[in-house]
Amino acid sequence: MVYLLFAVCSYLYLLLLSKYKEVGYKTVIVFSLPVIFAWVLIIGSQYYVGTDYPTYLSLFKNIDSAKNEDTEFGFVYFVYLCNYLGFYGQDLFFIIAFFWILSLLQISRTITTSKYVFIFVFVFVTVSTVFNNQMNGVRQYVAVYFFTSSVLYMLNKKYVLFLIAFFLSFSWHMSAVILVPILLLFYFFKLQNSRFLLSSIVLFSIAFNFFFKEEWLYSFIAITNLYDSYLDSDYVQEVSLFNKLTKLMYTPVVLCSIYKFKKYDLNFDEKSIFVIGVYSYAIFMACLSNTLTNRFGMYFTILSCIPFVYFLIYLYKKKTLASYLLYLLLCFFILLVYALKVTRFSTGEYAFDSIFFH
Repeated sequence: MVYLLFAVCSYLYLLLLSKYKEVGYKTVIVFSLPVIFAWVLIIGSQYYVGTDYPTYLSLFKNIDSAKNEDTEFGFVYFVYLCNYLGFYGQDLFFIIAFFWILSLLQISRTITTSKYVFIFVFVFVTVSTVFNNQMNGVRQYVAVYFFTSSVLYMLNKKYVLFLIAFFLSFSWHMSAVILVPILLLFYFFKLQNSRFLLSSIVLFSIAFNFFFKEEWLYSFIAITNLYDSYLDSDYVQEVSLFNKLTKLMYTPVVLCSIYKFKKYDLNFDEKSIFVIGVYSYAIFMACLSNTLTNRFGMYFTILSCIPFVYFLIYLYKKKTLASYLLYLLLCFFILLVYALKVTRFSTGEYAFDSIFFH
């Protein structure tokens, strides 16, 4: 229920920002302080939410037990710095939660204007699954935020910031190195905005998901030596059909967004961002085959929100009765699905618990 209340209240509060003229990132931060406070309180106070909580709690108290000190130095030295400043254990969950929300608001201001931050945050919380799942895979989701920022910096031709953000992504989770070919793909094909091509890519990714052979994954691991520690464990399991369907049911919205794309009032950079958002959704869907490929798909969860966000903004701005009713219907459907996840079917990261209850 706490997660559902946050989704609804953050939407209604940030909706107030849409009533004012366009403002910058700093003003968005100041205006969003109640949302930031609630986010940090919910995420930072997590208590055994997800299976990795005790592992991270232990690392935050004694980082010397980390296995990947040489490769994932960003994470290691972040903990060293926090410990040096007197922060240990649960404190670091609060600090990381604060970084996440600041990063998210920066990402939202790059993808859209301050007037529509409320739509982006709503889609992020209810559709992307990042809001809940980040409480389990802390290191990788820090890398996800850095990677998302690096892509947006690249599209906006801020290449120094792009390199810094991607370097930080790799420093927190070594798996980010396999994203280099994807970055090249994004850079060279960011202007391929044919609606037929984009729709075909989405449909192909779904077909790829269902026909994926596990042997391909093992061959990739053998060549790259990435994730080889998972081969002898029970971690690699097929994603259930039910979980796949909960993601597939949003595909019609993405296809509608592609169909209406030409009617969006987008500038040159926003058109590239939309195309990359569709690519990201396709990659995310293609990676839903099993739990290991899904970890790779995690990197694209935030970017995959873009087609949803732009479509909802289009409906919201159109101001006709039909478009507004469709907007409300989609928001209600999205919220209903999320409500079921965090109430009736709440398990793992979707079952709220806090240190303040213990």
